[in-house]
Amino acid sequence: MKNILSSLLSQAVFWLVVLTAGSLVLLVLPITDNIVFHAKFYTLLVAGLLSFLLFTLAMLKQKSLKFVSSPLTVPLLVLAGSAMISSLLASPYPVSNLLGQGGAILAVVVFILFTSSLLEKKYNWELPLGAIAFLLTFSSILQAVGYGPSQLVNLIPAFAIPNTIIFNLAGSNLVGLEVLVLILVYFVTKTRSERHFSKASLFFLPAILVGLGLYIWSMLPGKPAQLKLIPFNASWSIMLDVIRAPRQALIGAGPESYANAYALFKPSWMNAGDDWGVYFNRARNTPLNMVSTMGFVGLIGWLLLANQIVRQSKQSSSAGKAYIWPLVASLVLELIFPPNLVILGLQAIFLVLYISTERTRFSTVEFRAVAIQIIRNATSGFGETTDRQKPSYISTYILAGVMLILFGTGSYFTGRSALAYVRMHQANKALVGNDIIAAYDFERGAIILNPYLNEFRRQYALINLSIAVAISNKAEPTEEDKTQVSELVQQSVREARVAITLDPNNWQNYLALAQIYQNLTGTSEEALQWAIQTYVQAANADPMNPNIRMSLGSIFFGEKQYDQAINLFSQAVNLKPDLPNSHYNLAVALKEAGRLEESVTEYQSTLALIDPNSDDFILATKELEELQTRVDKLKAEQKTAEGQTTPVKSATTSSIVDQNLLNPDNQVQQSAQTDVDLQPQAVDATPPAQPTAPAPSVEPTQE
Repeated sequence: MKNILSSLLSQAVFWLVVLTAGSLVLLVLPITDNIVFHAKFYTLLVAGLLSFLLFTLAMLKQKSLKFVSSPLTVPLLVLAGSAMISSLLASPYPVSNLLGQGGAILAVVVFILFTSSLLEKKYNWELPLGAIAFLLTFSSILQAVGYGPSQLVNLIPAFAIPNTIIFNLAGSNLVGLEVLVLILVYFVTKTRSERHFSKASLFFLPAILVGLGLYIWSMLPGKPAQLKLIPFNASWSIMLDVIRAPRQALIGAGPESYANAYALFKPSWMNAGDDWGVYFNRARNTPLNMVSTMGFVGLIGWLLLANQIVRQSKQSSSAGKAYIWPLVASLVLELIFPPNLVILGLQAIFLVLYISTERTRFSTVEFRAVAIQIIRNATSGFGETTDRQKPSYISTYILAGVMLILFGTGSYFTGRSALAYVRMHQANKALVGNDIIAAYDFERGAIILNPYLNEFRRQYALINLSIAVAISNKAEPTEEDKTQVSELVQQSVREARVAITLDPNNWQNYLALAQIYQNLTGTSEEALQWAIQTYVQAANADPMNPNIRMSLGSIFFGEKQYDQAINLFSQAVNLKPDLPNSHYNLAVALKEAGRLEESVTEYQSTLALIDPNSDDFILATKELEELQTRVDKLKAEQKTAEGQTTPVKSATTSSIVDQNLLNPDNQVQQSAQTDVDLQPQAVDATPPAQPTAPAPSVEPTQE
């Protein structure tokens, strides 16, 4: 019976490793909005939980706790500790960190420590790893010819994935390239160690080389999946800004905080590129990402682990080299490219295989049950004393019970978080089908399951507002309708404020609240001021975003406060001089303010930036011609009246937001002559009941 249990446990561990590796690379889950990330992330969480469960069952079977202690154990524990500290202390609400990089690192460390102690038998891993590489390459070839997995995903409503080589089961062609590089290093190293080509290597190596060539071609400039990465110097600049605060230098801003840090500290020159509107959520490489998100504590953990991997590459046996050299290759990739969950998971797989292969060189720590000695005073007829020792397994059972409770707790919260994402996806599908009531119910269900994610609260706030607007637009709303509108509006404002509380550094939360207030400007005098103040807070969180300035400027334009609008549109132009909308909005505002010659200049700049064959070009050209006629007429009138040409120009005023938005403290500077509070206090008043349409914006609409 014991042998059967041991065999079953060994097979379970083997399949856990195989399925984890395969799911990391090939699995997508079209039941959430992010079908790739959530598939990889929950693969790591489930793998960590199952390894924990199998270790507990093995402990019960052996009546002892036994694990392998290698030179990699301490670095892994330091890395896990830094992820835990940063996740819990960098933010008052750590759920977003634990459902991102922080939780992934913790799950990976648990998986490595427990699975490597359970995997005692020697298995041939050529077939599983080769099959993963082959299927990944084959799926990409199908994508390249238009018959890939994306066709199956697109059968589900709310998905519109490109049926081209851009879509990759691993997440991107870059990640797919990294996966094939690691598996290629494994096969090459194993072949060199064994001094011959196995049947598996002869079959899989050509497929790997084809896949590498396909991915490299697809990422070349001008190709379908052209590689777009955050520049090294931008990542370096952001990292230096993050660590200026001692606390963030120590523990970082949080494992999932890089997108916020990018928005806050993005260098101004990034707006000149084609990716100016992209918000990168990872630094250019792992060390820069570690310092920015987990501080120097996280970097130390990564460096300790990297150091041990390099040292083990020099000390490993010939069998272990096949697993340690892919790890060395992964470190090189992490120094060049941004970190990702797939490579993190494959590092865990190869660490497990390496430690289990080299376990005879490492120490095995074992804790056995305490033995109880029973001494009987009674003697036999021959005068002999009888002693007996009986082991007590109570301590083992208690520890196993605690571990099972931890497993159950972890599984419960993991399941709730996953189901919350499923509910949010169902809400988005309902929105695609114009079933706004079902979307409302699904989003409310997602928040009940996981109330600590700001993106859930933000989307829930906007759908509340959408329903309120739809009801208020009825031809003859009833008293019940009016009451419902009031409740929905209050709920919308409340949820948007909760989103800001959960993540006060996310500019999207402020933008959502500002848009809600903007929809209420027709029913409350305070709503306009609240919208202005919240837009300014959004600008604080994302100071290089010209669209926020244009949105705020459009409010002032709608209120006929043209000088304020001009200042804001001018800032948008300064932030991104090649954005046609900002020039057009500035031209219209200047025209309304009577600064006609300046308006002509901005119209000309607009025309120079837009497609001559577009409708926008025709519209702007017509307006410019009409404006030029007005300017010529005014000049003629002035020349007749005064005998000379006088430029038509009005006085300027100070900007609502200082032109130099990025000051040393990264706060918006208030102009001495402005009447806008740049650091608004919390607004506790209840917003009005019936929202109206948003304040008018200058056409064309923002991109």
